[in-house]
Amino acid sequence: MKNISADFIKPTEIIGLSHEVNSHQHNYNQLVITLKGRAEFNIAGVGNLILPGQGCAITASSNHAFSGIDAAQLLILNLPCEKEMGIDDRQRMNLLFSGNAYFQLDNQIQALIQLLALEVQDTPEDLLLSRACSNTLIALLQRHLHTNRFRPQRLK
Repeated sequence: MKNISADFIKPTEIIGLSHEVNSHQHNYNQLVITLKGRAEFNIAGVGNLILPGQGCAITASSNHAFSGIDAAQLLILNLPCEKEMGIDDRQRMNLLFSGNAYFQLDNQIQALIQLLALEVQDTPEDLLLSRACSNTLIALLQRHLHTNRFRPQRLK
């Protein structure tokens, strides 16, 4: 198991997953959303298969294992540690990260995620775009949480 530090992490990135099982933990929160294919995740002993339009919230220091199926492609939001945030941002993050969770996204947010993912893919070195995409998605997920359209849960 690798331990990944937050010395420099991109706020938003798109990765492909191999079929090989990997395992690590990191000292920052992370949102993972499947764009293509399927991904198997096990977060702190709770496993699920994540399809496009589904994802998971991984709290800092949670051991998680993952592997890809069918050329899995994921959108990853790497979120700063609480000590690096202002009070308002900390409160907003606490709403999303009360614990590890799996979730389903509605069609509207899935469409926006696909568009943002294309932009990030076209210019992966653009840190401003990466931050803007991350902030946009966090705000949308928090809004969905408050309107009960985003329900962290164990996927069936």
